[in-house]
Amino acid sequence: MKNKYLLIILLFVTLIIKAESNYKSIVYKSYVTNSMGDWKKVLDKLGSAKSLDNVLKLELLNYQYGYIGWCVINNKDNEAQHYLDLAVKNALELEKEGYELCQIKAYKAALWGFQIGLAYYKAPFLGFECVEFAKESVKMNKNHYLGHLQLGYIDYFLPPIFGGSKSRAISNYVIAERLLEKQLNGSLKDWNYLNVLVTIVQACQGLGQNAKAKIYYDKVMRIEPNYKWGKNDLIENLQNRTKKD
Repeated sequence: MKNKYLLIILLFVTLIIKAESNYKSIVYKSYVTNSMGDWKKVLDKLGSAKSLDNVLKLELLNYQYGYIGWCVINNKDNEAQHYLDLAVKNALELEKEGYELCQIKAYKAALWGFQIGLAYYKAPFLGFECVEFAKESVKMNKNHYLGHLQLGYIDYFLPPIFGGSKSRAISNYVIAERLLEKQLNGSLKDWNYLNVLVTIVQACQGLGQNAKAKIYYDKVMRIEPNYKWGKNDLIENLQNRTKKD
């Protein structure tokens, strides 16, 4: 009888691991092919679950974070706000549980930044907190990539008069890249990793560092040759900038 229950437990755990892996695979493929409808389905499926453990809640938060960013970039403000409200609720629940606080602080920095992006009048109220969350994340764990990435975003988009620095942003992005490489332990087909590399490409382009941007673009395409946006918009922008040099 004990062996029977043990078998059931092992089967249940295996199914959970397989489900989590499947979500990651779907989201990665969605990122690579720009099929964001599939990404949204993952959000809605996980979000509609009656209960999630903290591991899956954190995974959901990562997917919410990525999808909100896509919505903001593509001017889907209403949709961005909907998932932003859900993500903030998710983050606060995880924070209350004391779960992976260095990551939660980094996600809060990003979510507060999205709120500013959707309503600029909130900048005076949320801007300082956004910076502090990112700093707290790095202070809690300097070896986790996400806090460094958020510091990079803040530095890149914050005007120099308020302390921003695009060159310092790239330095933070590169730190995030190296830390995430270690964290993924060779399994680089992860949407977060491609996103960091693309961020570096765009930041280097923005500073006219086209040779460095090309190095990182090539790295993206080595990891994922089927990356739709990389083959189209990213390389087109890179070629246009290179012609001007």
